[in-house]
Amino acid sequence: MRFLRLSATRTSRLLLAGVVAPLSLGLVGLAPLASSETARAAVAAGPGAGASQATANGQSRGSVGLKPRTKLRPSGPVTIRRNGTVLKRLDIRGGVRVEAKRVKIRNSRIRGNGTGNGVQVTRGGSVVIKDSEISDFSNGIAYSNWTARRVEIHSMTADGVKLGSNVKLLDSWIHDLTPGAGAHADGGQVQSGVRNTKIVGNTIDAGRGNAALFISPSLGPSSSGPVKIRDNSLDGGNFTLFVVDGAHGKYVIKDIRVVGNVFGRNHRYGASRTNVPVRWRDNRYADTLEAIRR
Repeated sequence: MRFLRLSATRTSRLLLAGVVAPLSLGLVGLAPLASSETARAAVAAGPGAGASQATANGQSRGSVGLKPRTKLRPSGPVTIRRNGTVLKRLDIRGGVRVEAKRVKIRNSRIRGNGTGNGVQVTRGGSVVIKDSEISDFSNGIAYSNWTARRVEIHSMTADGVKLGSNVKLLDSWIHDLTPGAGAHADGGQVQSGVRNTKIVGNTIDAGRGNAALFISPSLGPSSSGPVKIRDNSLDGGNFTLFVVDGAHGKYVIKDIRVVGNVFGRNHRYGASRTNVPVRWRDNRYADTLEAIRR
């Protein structure tokens, strides 16, 4: 069973301009994104590319992923070294490496060959990705200082996304993982101590992978968080949501909040497993609205 999250999302329209060159490029900066408010609900449905989203009262609020009939220009792999660079309407064969600040990627498709990262943010870089599709890498988006809004991520041989610090995964859809041999495949994975990580309003289906969300600072250090997991539709995996300490209790993320999520029943062992303090409230199964206890 897959679940399409119904959400209310408003973002500002941005005027983007510039010319794209393969391998290394940069454009002028642009105004920041407007904030959004989301309302939780879910229905048993099979979302597809560009699947429509709606508020709880059924009003349309756009789509997830690359919008239908978007005209794209072909591009090879891209490395971004100029602050404020904007990429838009590109069909990128290969990954995007972000070495600059305030980078924007919108209305684009990023495709790989089963290895590497779709979008990799290096130390000191930052990026906002909107209304785009990322497929066929080891990991869709990797490391810290990124925001993904209405992004479709699929066909990853390892993890949908690597969740670092200062990350926002919003109103996006992660599905159809294709784990490689020995892969610990998660929809979203935290591996280190993180700060300011938000996972809000997404549909994440781990399928036959390990977990929809795996939150463990196994590489250390301990951190203050917060990690906010709110208003998501989660399904699949061994335990769908896995929130534990790292290195057998040596590392812990404080202030983890799990609120208002709905779960499918396609897990192997259970909806969740936690062994650290978690603020847990109003998490339910989607089919019966039965409350899920930790």
